[in-house]
Amino acid sequence: MSVLCCSDLSESSRSAVHEALRLGDALQAPVTFLHVCPPPYPDPGYLSLAVEDVDLLELAGSRVRRAAQIALDALVREMRDALALGGVPTRTVIREGLVAKTIVEEAELEDAELIVIGTHARSGLPHVMLGSVAERVMRTASRPVLTVPPGLH
Repeated sequence: MSVLCCSDLSESSRSAVHEALRLGDALQAPVTFLHVCPPPYPDPGYLSLAVEDVDLLELAGSRVRRAAQIALDALVREMRDALALGGVPTRTVIREGLVAKTIVEEAELEDAELIVIGTHARSGLPHVMLGSVAERVMRTASRPVLTVPPGLH
């Protein structure tokens, strides 16, 4: 058994990290924590329009990934300490891509048996305008998805 927990590093994803660690402990399963950074440009086809700025875009992307790695490591460490769960094997992974698609692909690569993902609990127009990564993951994943609302723990 292995668990993939997705975090967007927001306050609402803290509950998902908390629950993934509790599940990992209860199931004696390793937990991989994933953060997906959107690409620095919306579509690779647009890259040719910014040929002179490619190095600048890559540098910006590198800095974002580095900052995300530091933030994700700190979040997992903080939650492990708060729950006193030193025995749960964990690792953190930073990927770049379309968020829902990358989460599903990473679950396949990791052969994760469960995906844990937080929700922002948006409804109405904000939900329609922003969509839901959790919803897209649930529709496209080939494995169970546990959604965790904010503030659960």
